Amino acid sequence: MIGPGSPSVFATRGGQDWLVYHYYDAYSAGDAWLQIRPLIWVDGWPVTGSPLVSVPGESGPPGA
Repeated sequence: MIGPGSPSVFATRGGQDWLVYHYYDAYSAGDAWLQIRPLIWVDGWPVTGSPLVSVPGESGPPGA
């Protein structure tokens, strides 16, 4: 994953916050991808959860 950027945060009607951003896949000639992660709040600070889409170079399913 190279060049992650253009983050945006949104909330669903159920109250779950999400972080969405783009990145380029270093393992696939720089193909552009979109990543979505749940955003969890810990002591008032945002922490990203497991990705919904597998991250390039990581083995196994997201969050494994």
